[in-house]
Amino acid sequence: MIYLSMTYLRVLFVCSGFLTLFLNPTSGILAQSPAVTGLFPSGGQSGTKCVVKLQGKPGSLPLSIWVADDELLQAELNDTATELILNIAEEAAPQLTWIRFYNASGSSDLIPFLISKLPQVEEKEPNQSISEAHQIETLPQIVEGVLSKSGEVDTFAVTLNAGETFIASLDAHGLLGSPMDGVLQLLDHRGFVLAQNDDDHGFDPLLNFMINETGTYYVRLFGFPSTPNSTINYAGGADYHYRLTLTNQAFVAYQFSVQSNQSTVNKVEGWNLERTNSKLAQLIRPQLASDSKQPLNYPETFPATLSLPESIFGVIDKTDAPPHYQVTLKKGEIIRLQVLSQSLGSFLDPVLTIKDSSGKLIKEFDDIAKTNFDIDTAWTAPLDETYTFLISDRYQSIGPRKFYQFRIEQDQPRFRLSVSENHFSLTPEKPLEVSINVERLGGFEMPITFSVDGLPDNITYESIPSEHKQKTEKKVTLKLLAANVTTSWNGPIQISGHPEADESKRVLAVGPTKLPDVTTNQLWLTLVEPASN
Repeated sequence: MIYLSMTYLRVLFVCSGFLTLFLNPTSGILAQSPAVTGLFPSGGQSGTKCVVKLQGKPGSLPLSIWVADDELLQAELNDTATELILNIAEEAAPQLTWIRFYNASGSSDLIPFLISKLPQVEEKEPNQSISEAHQIETLPQIVEGVLSKSGEVDTFAVTLNAGETFIASLDAHGLLGSPMDGVLQLLDHRGFVLAQNDDDHGFDPLLNFMINETGTYYVRLFGFPSTPNSTINYAGGADYHYRLTLTNQAFVAYQFSVQSNQSTVNKVEGWNLERTNSKLAQLIRPQLASDSKQPLNYPETFPATLSLPESIFGVIDKTDAPPHYQVTLKKGEIIRLQVLSQSLGSFLDPVLTIKDSSGKLIKEFDDIAKTNFDIDTAWTAPLDETYTFLISDRYQSIGPRKFYQFRIEQDQPRFRLSVSENHFSLTPEKPLEVSINVERLGGFEMPITFSVDGLPDNITYESIPSEHKQKTEKKVTLKLLAANVTTSWNGPIQISGHPEADESKRVLAVGPTKLPDVTTNQLWLTLVEPASN
């Protein structure tokens, strides 16, 4: 009996110890880093307070929040870390911002959050068909929804007047990272499809339609996987989040401040722009990093004579005056040529053609890559000559959304840096190795020295320079090490490189985000809390 009692006590002791470790995230042994994958709703209106639910798993508590701009968002978690209370600044302009969650074991990926000036509602289920359509009482309105399962269709009813231009615009894949290729349809009261759009801004659709008859109309939304597979049905899932903008008022497709005839001009394109007192809706674009410090000029007559460097805004919306620019160059002069379109949200698939003063074709440039329609290349002038640079559309089409930015400048030696993630975890006494990819451009040959900003005193780093024509030319390993650590640490860091002889020319390394073609230099490091003995 005594033997059985001792065995029982030993088993009870072991089980209770295991249970203590399991329930005590501060032990560091079984603690879990946050795996928050999204927010619902995924955006909010300026000047409001909203409650959003965390998607995915919060990990071990306590959980903390980081926001990219605390002047835009004030954030607070509820006690169970299942909901986030956000106060959005009244003056916040429509934009994309970022939120990150972290604890003593690690951090989440960056989570996008969209700020708008428009009111919003959550979709009401069921709304699979016209008979079940979610009635949108007032316009403009943003609808937050999810195509939560395979085969799902969401339908919304709107009342429209004859003579109005109605716009429906979806944000899902491009700004939220949803794995969907959405489709929008506009139906009349009989269910007849009046308009349909698949891809407008990337995989996300936008449709606009002039209403001929006052009545009730229906917006129908469904999707396919953004990465094609063998599925032939409509796709859906818990991560098929979307924001659907519905409006019969002003909607801006793009807007640029440009210099024309020594004055500043606002170049804007969209629908219902004459309704100046209406609530403005607009396409939101991720903020793009720019290495151009030149003002954005807008020549109105062609040919336009340029001097290096220049940054030009243009639109291919006329057939009688295709945009062409003249530049005088010396033989052997190397220039960098960029035509940005896809990255700005333009419909233009640009082709850049170079001709000499006699009209002879010298060179033609097209896409950076198979999936990137922008142009970014270097070219060497073969003779002393005044060259003409013509910009056209690959398919010879025109329109107000065929806009571009043309940059022309001396090609300078430079480099770009990238890493494979935007957040990292460092375990005490075990080095963290971060691979830095180095892309040398414009004939850059100097050694590159690396540094890390934002680290606490107890984390050190070491790296060797990237040397031209050496093993480290294209890739360098940066090592971070923490010693004598008793507590965890979290914070944003920046990894940078600079020419060995010039620390002022610092280049920040960027990591990927969950959004296609969007990178960030706001990296994150977690020093994991040491395990208790």
